[in-house]
Amino acid sequence: MKKLLSILTICFLTFLVAGCGDDNKSTNDNTANEQEQSDNTSNSDQDTNADPAQTNNDLPFNEFSLEVKYPNNQEYEADYEYEHNTIDASIEDDVNNTRVTGNEAEKQLGDILKSLDIDAQTSEKDVISKVISAFDVADNYQAIEVDITFTDGTEKEYHAKK
Repeated sequence: MKKLLSILTICFLTFLVAGCGDDNKSTNDNTANEQEQSDNTSNSDQDTNADPAQTNNDLPFNEFSLEVKYPNNQEYEADYEYEHNTIDASIEDDVNNTRVTGNEAEKQLGDILKSLDIDAQTSEKDVISKVISAFDVADNYQAIEVDITFTDGTEKEYHAKK
């Protein structure tokens, strides 16, 4: 009888120890899986919110505003603003009766503004000349106003009248 009781006790303890080991392994596996899922969710969220065009300012300025006045109260306005890793851009063209916003305006203005090649030391005459050329400003303009905030924080205003 003692032999049978000893064998049963050993079997019971073996199952008990094996059962506890599996529970710990299961708990550790679950914790590892939860951590992995959490990491994947975090990376997934970061990937969804990270738009390369929205997080990278390749221009020497954070703000650019252009206003061109034409006869008959018509205007052309282009605005570009880079702030907190986002770009806000818009174009309003009374002459051609068009309005462009969002990604399309960002792309159009981005391409034009990259070609300007100006900085805070560029003369007013050169800035106006480069803006007229880059934006294909019609010869019948009456006035041009350009406001720029460069990446170093320098703010400049440029004006020209015909």
